[in-house]
Amino acid sequence: MTIPMSKSDELALGIGKALEVVFTSPDVHDGNGDPANVVDALAGIGRAIWESAKHLGNGEATTRGFGAIECHAVMVRDAGEHIAGALNGIALALDRIANAMEDDDPR
Repeated sequence: MTIPMSKSDELALGIGKALEVVFTSPDVHDGNGDPANVVDALAGIGRAIWESAKHLGNGEATTRGFGAIECHAVMVRDAGEHIAGALNGIALALDRIANAMEDDDPR
């Protein structure tokens, strides 16, 4: 014997089926081989963020003992040293120019 459904029950069932279609992908599968749903997708995003974050610090980093932040810091330090060296070279050149100008000063 089938129990007749009220209009509101039919509407709720229809909405439920529509949401299932919207939030489930037949093209993407979860770890069990079932069509993936929003929860599977969000869990996958969370795992990807977690795995990516590991490379930002030196814990479990894969860049020769450094994470991305440490590598960036080393590059900034090295660039600063190169800039400082170049500015020192400019200062020495200006000092030589100034000395040469003093030597040529007829006073």
